[in-house]
This record gives sequence, structure tokens and C-alpha cells, in this order.
Amino acid sequence: MTAVTAVGPTIPRNATEAITFALDHLEGLQASDFLADWREGRNLQGWLDGRLADLRAGSGDWSDRPQGLGGRR
Repeated sequence: MTAVTAVGPTIPRNATEAITFALDHLEGLQASDFLADWREGRNLQGWLDGRLADLRAGSGDWSDRPQGLGGRR
């Protein structure tokens, strides 16, 4: 099992970073929803936390997921 040690994506500071995050980490309508939130100046921490949880789950680290919600415990 490989542990995810990176802190994860950071909050975009400009349009290029926002678009790059959307293209690299989100799918379909998520990208447009994320970019709309970014453009409106909304808090993006939930997007980043969700992506980090997905990265951890993909590496087999389910420690941040409640038992019974897809975690292997």
C-alpha cells in the first residue's frame, strides 16, 4: 500500500491555476461548477478536500472515510 504524503492541491491564485486544477482533477460538470465558484470568489476548500480524499482512496488509504462508506476496514 502506498501512502499519500503530499498535502494535495492548493487553492488557485489566478485563472491559469484554476483552469489547470479543473482540467487535471475534475470531471465533466464538476469543472464548470468549480470554475463558477472560483470566479464568484467562493470558498474552494471543499473542492480541494474532496480531491485529496479521492487521491487517498485511490492509494488504498480510507482512513478519512467513515466506516461503511466504501472504506476497507
